[in-house]
Amino acid sequence: MARVQHPQPQVGIVTDRLGGIEFTDGVAEVDLTDKPNLREAYAQHGYTVEDGTPFFDLTVPQLRELAKNEDIALPKNATKAEIVRAFLDASIDEA
Repeated sequence: MARVQHPQPQVGIVTDRLGGIEFTDGVAEVDLTDKPNLREAYAQHGYTVEDGTPFFDLTVPQLRELAKNEDIALPKNATKAEIVRAFLDASIDEA
């Protein structure tokens, strides 16, 4: 999945004329793996295209694995909110 951000976001749901993709509040989650030309077209027209799963959509086990890979210590029974907070705290400490 890719996260596509419209260069001129609008509140609400808007269908883009470039690729016929539906944007909600200026953002669309879409599979562009089989559409490299569309990915390129969006980039050329000022859209931001990011690959990967949005951080907040990850499951607790996925977040735990990511924390392990990033050397972020987590309490044994941490909730999703506590894990997200640990990532935020770690990013602030790096700044």
